[in-house]
Amino acid sequence: MKCYEHAITAINGPINWPETPAESILPPEYKQGVGRPKKLRRREPDEEPSATKYRRTCTKKKCGRCREVGHNVGKCPVPPP
Repeated sequence: MKCYEHAITAINGPINWPETPAESILPPEYKQGVGRPKKLRRREPDEEPSATKYRRTCTKKKCGRCREVGHNVGKCPVPPP
């Protein structure tokens, strides 16, 4: 609280800024990363994963022809109609 006890006055613009002998500060150069950019951001360790994203792991195959779990249409024992 002691840091903010005194009043801070606003300066109207760069014209009124005090001159310093130091060099002007420039932003860092942009470096393009190698490879394709990530589609999603990296989540924090304590953050939960997205609920709308389809998981490839821990999912069961389901046949489109007979609707049974464990195989797909290519290996279906039921002949095509």
